[in-house]
Amino acid sequence: MYDFFFKLLMVFPESLSSAIIIFLILVSFITSFISAIVGLGGGVILLGIFAIFLDPIAIIPVHGVVQAASNAGRLITLLGRVHTPVVLPFILGSSIGATLGGFTFAQINPEFVQLFVGIFIILTVLNLFPKIRTKHLVFVGIVSSFLTILVGGAGSFAAAVVNSIKLEKLSHIATLALMLLIQHFMKIIVFGFLGFAFAPYVSLIILMIFSGFMGTLIGRVLVVRLNEDIFRKVLNLFLIFLAVKLILGSILGTFK
Repeated sequence: MYDFFFKLLMVFPESLSSAIIIFLILVSFITSFISAIVGLGGGVILLGIFAIFLDPIAIIPVHGVVQAASNAGRLITLLGRVHTPVVLPFILGSSIGATLGGFTFAQINPEFVQLFVGIFIILTVLNLFPKIRTKHLVFVGIVSSFLTILVGGAGSFAAAVVNSIKLEKLSHIATLALMLLIQHFMKIIVFGFLGFAFAPYVSLIILMIFSGFMGTLIGRVLVVRLNEDIFRKVLNLFLIFLAVKLILGSILGTFK
């Protein structure tokens, strides 16, 4: 039985070399470390790295599973802190948005996924998402879940909405984690219906979830020792570089 599970865990996509697999597992550790320090940013970097190394059709669904696990782990320790009035309207909106996003994604050229991800990263870094109040939570769910299907995540968008509620820190973290978990869960369901084969990526996903958890633990220990302002500036510069690379790569690849 142990041999069976070991062999199961050693199945990886044929398109990925051993070096790339190890690199992606390390990236999961680093990005979780970053998120533990500055709140957001790690998931966006992971999305950008995926856009370079994974098949275009696999970028968003694989990212969704890894990020769903990350948010679920954070939520489990803070369940009692969730601001519950946001839950039902956000689930309703997310269901609609994810469905619309799934229909749209099925119609677009996979090469444009890199372009959308690059543009999304720039909008995130420049904080250009509109401010939407909580009375429009159904609309927020529709828009953010539509975006998460097309570009992989809308963490900054959801964070801006939660910030408008003015919750205390732990309640803010718990509520945002729940909203992001809902989005990523909807994304997994949609890509399952679209026929995406998760099986070849299961081993990679499990190892990335484990390394990400370790990154979160270490990040929480070291957070008080690092200068957050300098760290965030370096992070933003890296994200801009990554976004430009993705946008140019998509344009050049599409119009070869």
